[in-house]
Amino acid sequence: MRSGPLSTTVILFAVGRALAQDSGAEAPAGSYVDAKIIERAPPVYPPFAEVDRMEGWVILSFIISPQGEVTEPMIEDSTGIKAFESSAIEAVKKWRYMPATRDGVPVEQAVRKFRMGFQIESPGSGATKGARPAFVRQYREIQKLVNDRDLTKAATLLKTLESAERQNLYEDAWLWWLKFTYLKTANSDDLSQEREALRIAVGYEQDYLPPDVMVTAAQELYALEIKGNDFSAARRVFLRLRDSEAARQSKYYEETISVLRPHFERVQQVIDGHETLTVLATIGSHDYWVHDLVRRSFSLSDLKGSIEFLEVRCGRGTKRYDSVAPDTTWTVPGSWGDCGVYVKGGRGSSFVFQEHPGQSPVDAH
Repeated sequence: MRSGPLSTTVILFAVGRALAQDSGAEAPAGSYVDAKIIERAPPVYPPFAEVDRMEGWVILSFIISPQGEVTEPMIEDSTGIKAFESSAIEAVKKWRYMPATRDGVPVEQAVRKFRMGFQIESPGSGATKGARPAFVRQYREIQKLVNDRDLTKAATLLKTLESAERQNLYEDAWLWWLKFTYLKTANSDDLSQEREALRIAVGYEQDYLPPDVMVTAAQELYALEIKGNDFSAARRVFLRLRDSEAARQSKYYEETISVLRPHFERVQQVIDGHETLTVLATIGSHDYWVHDLVRRSFSLSDLKGSIEFLEVRCGRGTKRYDSVAPDTTWTVPGSWGDCGVYVKGGRGSSFVFQEHPGQSPVDAH
């Protein structure tokens, strides 16, 4: 534990694009008006995390009710610190909005991929930088074991390092990159673990990995998303890499982008094509499976386990289904904007998720 003055900050921002409801701007189509924030109480920085100078981030989704209240908040992703997740959930429950309206009538609106960054600043120094000497020693020891292919000992030390509390986002990014390099060297059959490690390692608003490592990590993650047929995630990774100012400093940047760009364009052609897109889905640690739609029509099949409900959350519309019947196809209205599917169920439950081409933008039941 360190001593000395410090201040904590909680940074709130949307991932990828600004939230329309924060401006109260009127939608260009029809008489739809986005929700507008009225009251946003800041999250509480967990006391033990503040004392130990721990940092992290949380990505949430929630629904703004016709009464302007926040309902059904859930965690889409995080750096894994439960106290930050709990603080984020408790905070958004207290937020109040002027609700969205359609033809003057209040309606629900979803907020997706809203990020809270929990960071500690020392006066005059900006955000916390660098790793502690103890972390660096452990990291180098594990990395050497991985390089020497002493994978049994590496796994033991890596598990210890992973279960310990990372003090800042810098350490956290490096930990998850180390875990990926271990899994890849060990020829792990669980590609979902590799994908999760890389998603966290490159999932920050700021880049904590050096430019060369950042480019390599993003390229690896892009390949894994493609292998899993998650084209929406692959597209997000490519755009994140392409637009990263830090990645542009890498000697590999131009070559990597030139290699990935034609493939990315082919992926977009597949999305716009006539083949059904299939993803093998598993409900993970947050009891939700989340998928950003690249098409308007989808279905689920081959369920193993249990599903509590399915919810479609869009920028201008929401719909919840408390039962998921086989052979049902859902089609989302085009006027609802960007959408995500949220499936809540038993941890480890799996199913086949399919996005279908050529469907008209009308509700299907």
